[in-house]
Amino acid sequence: MGDQNKKYHFADLEKMSSDEHMNEDVQDIACPRLVLEYNKHMGYVDKLDMLKSIYELDRKSKKWWLRIFWYLLDISLVNAYIIFKNRNTTTKSGKYMILKDFKLAVCLGLIGADENIPKKGRILSVQQNNLQSQCASGNSI
Repeated sequence: MGDQNKKYHFADLEKMSSDEHMNEDVQDIACPRLVLEYNKHMGYVDKLDMLKSIYELDRKSKKWWLRIFWYLLDISLVNAYIIFKNRNTTTKSGKYMILKDFKLAVCLGLIGADENIPKKGRILSVQQNNLQSQCASGNSI
């Protein structure tokens, strides 16, 4: 009866080495497994915060729950990007997709649009030369 109801949790102690910089002495100390697991993956929290701050989706709103929605959406997109990047997937050119392009691809996938959306901005030099040649020949634009 005693072995059937064993409880497992992260309070199990494991050995961890500690560095004493003053005495230059290394000792093994008992450490909870929860702390070891946290230390092993704590870099992902820093990476999430760093990537989230690059292209943040914070929208001002008078409704408090809407800001929480944008925050959770932003975190879920960054987490999806980290998982996507850890799978070593590359684009057609062989380079990793940056976060901005990943968010754009997710948005375009959700609305079902093409990736070839014309961008606003300056006219390319080829298009500008075509326009100038049409104007010079007397054709209307």
